[in-house]
Amino acid sequence: MAKSKSEEIENRLRTGALSLLERDGAQALSARKIATEAGRTTMCIYSHFGSVPALLGSLYDNLADDLLSAVDQGDEPTLALAAWAETNPGSYRLLFLQDLATLGLDPAQRARLVEELVRRTGGIDRLAMAHGMLSLSLTVAGELEPPEGAPSWTEFVRARLVRLCSA
Repeated sequence: MAKSKSEEIENRLRTGALSLLERDGAQALSARKIATEAGRTTMCIYSHFGSVPALLGSLYDNLADDLLSAVDQGDEPTLALAAWAETNPGSYRLLFLQDLATLGLDPAQRARLVEELVRRTGGIDRLAMAHGMLSLSLTVAGELEPPEGAPSWTEFVRARLVRLCSA
């Protein structure tokens, strides 16, 4: 089924916001910057979503669905979570590390995502370990040397998660 013009514009706005998020972080998510990135006017944001927070809430839900789909399609859910985070670091930061209230988003969105991930990854302990390691990797990569013997933080985290999943 072909997408409507409205759906196409909404997707362009979400894609523009995602590009900014991945490239410049959540602090870049202003109406003007999102509209410019999407090749639209700021009025498009308001006419299609009503507000920037509503656009970001829609983006959050899309990213959460994408992550859950990746977790479901992976051979090992925790490793699939890690691979998605490594490929989409800005998105992972938005989903788990960003203060949602400062973006006008409902923290319940994160709570629903975490509940679903706990179910799909094999429990809170496994998810907490993976999230802690991924968060550490995303926040210190480039700032600290990797642990001794590890070529990078990414490789260190991946090796630890493989060990965790094998236990």
